[in-house]
Amino acid sequence: MKTLLFLITGLLPCYSQLKFETTEISQTLDPKENSITIKFPFEVDSTSSVSSYFTHCGCLKAITRPQNWENGQRGALELELDTRNIIGTTRKSIEVKFEHHPTQTLTVEATMPPAISWTPKTHIWKSGDPPNPKTFEITVLEGYDFEIKEIAPSNQKFTLELTSTPKSKPGRTYYLTTSPPSGEGKEICMIKVTTTSEIKRHQSFKLLAIKQ
Repeated sequence: MKTLLFLITGLLPCYSQLKFETTEISQTLDPKENSITIKFPFEVDSTSSVSSYFTHCGCLKAITRPQNWENGQRGALELELDTRNIIGTTRKSIEVKFEHHPTQTLTVEATMPPAISWTPKTHIWKSGDPPNPKTFEITVLEGYDFEIKEIAPSNQKFTLELTSTPKSKPGRTYYLTTSPPSGEGKEICMIKVTTTSEIKRHQSFKLLAIKQ
């Protein structure tokens, strides 16, 4: 019986393993960089290779060249994330299919630290409302020293006035007072705000004023 049990056990398949140190990595981004490279280390107990990658976002791609990993060898999959359009925190994943191993999903959580904030994004005057001025509050957060250099409205019928707190104050705040034209008729104004920042993502943003 022992001999038979041994023979049966010897015929059972031995499943190989591929183990990542982690399948999720969080990273705080540098606003000056347009992309980052992330490494996901792993170890295999048999020969393996990547057969394909799949992702829902073109901003995340694999840069590891196809290759074989031998028994007991440590490897790493390198991913590149395009960070140019990231605001706040985002999560991006990629599915990796291996030969002889289960598919793995690798996830990158990336956070872009804020440099400037504004509230609200849109001011609306409903039909019948008096054309009283409303104010956008724009704050350059502490640690950044750029300024607002230009306010460009798409509709000259709106009146704009920009004031600010003292430049020496940390977290400098600007106040953009906006007044719609009087009289009947709908009007829309897209306001482009341009800063002196050398970092592209902080160089401009847009606000909206609507008279219904």
